[in-house]
Amino acid sequence: NIAIGLPDQPIGGFAVTVAGEPISVRRISFNLNVGNSTGDADNGTSFDQIKLIGPGGQMLAGPVDARSQSAAFTGPIVLPVGYTSLKLVATLAPSLDNNDTITVSTKPDVDWKVAWAPQSGQKVVPAPASTVTSNTMTVKAAVVSISVSPSPISQTVLAGQTQFTFANYILDASASGEDIKFTNLPLKYTVGGGGLATGLTNCQLYNGATSITTGSNVVNPTTAGPSLMFTFDGTGLIVPKGTAKFLALKCDIPATTTGTYAWGYDVSSNPVAFGATSGQSATIIENGSMGQTVTIVQPGQYFVTDDS
Repeated sequence: NIAIGLPDQPIGGFAVTVAGEPISVRRISFNLNVGNSTGDADNGTSFDQIKLIGPGGQMLAGPVDARSQSAAFTGPIVLPVGYTSLKLVATLAPSLDNNDTITVSTKPDVDWKVAWAPQSGQKVVPAPASTVTSNTMTVKAAVVSISVSPSPISQTVLAGQTQFTFANYILDASASGEDIKFTNLPLKYTVGGGGLATGLTNCQLYNGATSITTGSNVVNPTTAGPSLMFTFDGTGLIVPKGTAKFLALKCDIPATTTGTYAWGYDVSSNPVAFGATSGQSATIIENGSMGQTVTIVQPGQYFVTDDS
């Protein structure tokens, strides 16, 4: 998945193998193919600042802008003996739409012009004589979904515990074209069974074993509601595109606490998330859930006596 408007988005990749001695190519052309998700007439002008990138990230040629659905790089472009990976990157223009697909192709015997071996002076005809097409890239906006995991399950626990896990939240950016940034997250807090909103203390969100809401960002609830705000430490939380983060909500349970407690998510919360690089507002898919109910009871006791 790649994003609109961001520089250096990968649009195609190719592998080149050179035998004998290095070769130099004066001009390499690539065809830029857009599969339209909406049926409108996108074309080669949907790409700006196209660069040809070699191993190690160095720019071998460009940047150029697309013309008539093709991009041509002029050299000489020198390719060493052995295996070389080439990557095309570009900035996608706003004329592209979400779910458009992009493939890049080249026909080496025709599109790789004036290739020769400088050491021997021999002319080289690149192979194959057929079209080579890169893997498909999909244009995606910044999008993330928020949901509550079904684990941990509803359960009964004893009072007097520290950092007990009440809920796990899933922030899923697997369908996003860009990394997603959150600065805070509003969570639903429900109290019942004679419990008090103040019955839980020191509530924090954890990314793995690390709390990401420390210090002044620790929440000590004073009231239940659909959107208690948790503010992330530092500059915020990044969810890389193509991945999901699992955040655990943990609270202390004082020894005097009783009642039922649940941490969930309300679709009326209106959280804020945006593309980490572009700063554009992300589309947020909200999945409401009350969460699983945790019933808190006081420790029991038992007596041992002689049987008469």
